[in-house]
Amino acid sequence: MNEEEAKGLVWKALEADRVIHTQQLGLPWVEPDDWFLDNVGPIVHRKAIKSASKLAQEVMALTESSQQEEEEEGAEGGRKEAAAEAGEEVKPPRHISVKSVKHILELLCDESGFLIESKLRGLLQPLERHERSLMRLDAIFAVSWASRTKHMG
Repeated sequence: MNEEEAKGLVWKALEADRVIHTQQLGLPWVEPDDWFLDNVGPIVHRKAIKSASKLAQEVMALTESSQQEEEEEGAEGGRKEAAAEAGEEVKPPRHISVKSVKHILELLCDESGFLIESKLRGLLQPLERHERSLMRLDAIFAVSWASRTKHMG
C-alpha cells in the first residue's frame, strides 16, 4: 500500500467517524489532529532515543557540576555554565529543578534495592556514591525494560 492510498483510507475512516457521530449518535464530532498526514516520504533525521541510564547519567553529572559551580560563583551563574558544559542535552521542564530530578533518582536507587541482585550489590560497595547510583539505576531500568517487553510480547 502506498502512502497516498493510506492517507486516502485515513480520510475515509475519519469521514465515516464523523457521520456516525453526527447522524447516528447525535453527538458533536471533533476532528482529531491530523499532523501525521502532512508527512511525505520516509521520515529521516529522527532524533536518537536516549536510554534511561544515559539520561540519568547526564542528570547526575549536570547536578554535580552545577553544585560545584554554585559553590564557586553563586547559584545563577553556576547553573548556566553547567548547562553549557553538558551541551544543553538535559533540559528539565522549568517547573522541575535538576536537583529535584537527582533526588528522585537517588530515592529510586535507595527504595528499589530489592530489584538488584545481591552479587551486584556486593560489587557496587567499593564504588563512589555517584557511580554506585548510576549502576543501580542501570540495573533497575534493565529490570523495568525486561518486564515491560515481557508483558508486551
